[in-house]
Amino acid sequence: MSAAVSNVVSNPLLSPTLWWQELGRRLHERKTKGLAFLYLGALLAAPTLLEKPPPHLLAAVQSWFGGDDPFGLFMYVWTDLAMNKLAVLTGVAMGAGALVEERADRSLILFMTKPVTPAGLYVLRVGSAVLATAGLYLITQLIGLGLFSAQIDGFRPLAFLISGLVHVWAPIFATCLSALCAVAIGRQLGAALVSVLVLFSLVGGAFLGVYNPAWADVLAFNPFTQSVAGVTYLQSQSFGTLTGPVVGLIVLNLTLLAIGARLARRIEP
Repeated sequence: MSAAVSNVVSNPLLSPTLWWQELGRRLHERKTKGLAFLYLGALLAAPTLLEKPPPHLLAAVQSWFGGDDPFGLFMYVWTDLAMNKLAVLTGVAMGAGALVEERADRSLILFMTKPVTPAGLYVLRVGSAVLATAGLYLITQLIGLGLFSAQIDGFRPLAFLISGLVHVWAPIFATCLSALCAVAIGRQLGAALVSVLVLFSLVGGAFLGVYNPAWADVLAFNPFTQSVAGVTYLQSQSFGTLTGPVVGLIVLNLTLLAIGARLARRIEP
């Protein structure tokens, strides 16, 4: 028992300092800064998209909410046209290089000389990517809360925050899936291409169950459909409709992380 306890205590992955350093490294990367500018662009562009919305989009949202709801239209534009697309870009940028970047620059060999296994390094890298991804998203939501309150008619702060707390699991899913593709394929470009193809296919069906209720049960398995439950909350006004999607997304992301960590053991320096 004492040996087991000693192994746990000596595990570098349990060090808060290591995680803090890894998160700091991640936040200082150029791609993270580039993503921050994209999120800023979304904050500035979203209100302008409402000035002349396409007639078919306006008709669909009016049918969905049962009337002329400017906030409902805004939430659709913000969630689907802006944040869903950014979720894909963020996930691929943050996750598609998991371990394969270290192998390419030969730094993976150095890590193998330390008491860190490939699986442990994978968890560290993906974990920091998830934290940075969630941070970018939630900070954007908080800034949007201040900006949109003065720009959007009928803006509902609580509904906006609730939607963000649910939808943040979309970019986290995209990050975990992209990282899994990286260790499964073994090449960053290949992982990025596969991830983009899969993720944009899923994004395309995120609201399909709303347009066509007959597809709702089938599309319930789409993580992006689950992540927009915060928008459908505008219809039900029931927190109970959010519990299942959030729990499901958490379990899915943990499963992807576990599978990726297992596959990471095959990565050769």
